[in-house]
Amino acid sequence: EIPMGITKFVAESESDDLKKLVTSSLLASFILGIMALFFLQLLSHRISDLFGITESLSYFKLISYNFPLFMINSTMQCILNGLSKFKSYSVIASFRKISIPILTFIFILLGYDLKGTFFAIIISSFLTFVILFYNIKEYLRVISINDFGINFLEMSKFSSQLYFANSLSQITTRLDIFCIGILLDKEKVGIYS
Repeated sequence: EIPMGITKFVAESESDDLKKLVTSSLLASFILGIMALFFLQLLSHRISDLFGITESLSYFKLISYNFPLFMINSTMQCILNGLSKFKSYSVIASFRKISIPILTFIFILLGYDLKGTFFAIIISSFLTFVILFYNIKEYLRVISINDFGINFLEMSKFSSQLYFANSLSQITTRLDIFCIGILLDKEKVGIYS
């Protein structure tokens, strides 16, 4: 996966190349996240039909808005890791893991039910994005399309070895939630996930 490759490349980069690499990485993550957003928006009806949960269509569409933030946040966390900013990395990772259940609890108390879980994930991702961006903004610069292409191809070539394994891992990690969604009502699935 590209974010794991980013950690390696950031750790090995020189100062000027580092800024090009960081900017290229974030741009690539944004593009891939937007592609995932459109993919889920277009296929959310088919996905909900596939799992027999037709009432979940709005949830698939809602959570798809999190993909660009998720991709960029993963990349920025890998950049912090590659820069050996381990304290910032762990504080931000902890913030994200703590903010989701807290925000979920608040939204459920406000009467948002299962949609509150999705709102919590999206808001937590946005807050994490702001914190991460503040921590890496000094490593950004304007780059040429050529520099972006070269960096993207280099990262993709290295990271391509991890695509299949990571895809399987992500599917198996989340498959239980979909299976439980078929057997339980939506409130219990929201609490489980």
